[in-house]
Amino acid sequence: MGILSEPEAFEDMFSEKLCRIKTGTGGYVGVPQRLLREGWTGEYIQRAALDIPLHYTTDPQAEVLCLENIKHDYIKKVYVEDEKVKRELVSHYSNLPVAIEVKSEFFGRRKDYKHWKDFDWV
Repeated sequence: MGILSEPEAFEDMFSEKLCRIKTGTGGYVGVPQRLLREGWTGEYIQRAALDIPLHYTTDPQAEVLCLENIKHDYIKKVYVEDEKVKRELVSHYSNLPVAIEVKSEFFGRRKDYKHWKDFDWV
């Protein structure tokens, strides 16, 4: 699939429907609903069936790669796992111009872990 750079690529990470297609190397790639083509074979996953919060990506392996710096104007909040990490962050970046919030639930297993645990993530 490669790197998607069109504006819809971010929304695709939260697609209502996803197809996991086996690659030639034995791994899988998740194809979002917008890019699905008739006749593709693979495991179709409905986001609703995963019963996941809105802030979860449909595929847990989805990621955003930033090729340039992000201006702090675009960052509204930084979430950290616990108070210790928050203190360390503040001590290193005392003038950080964004809010820092502890959200430990963002750093554990996703509630749909059982669905994904047996996939070959090659």
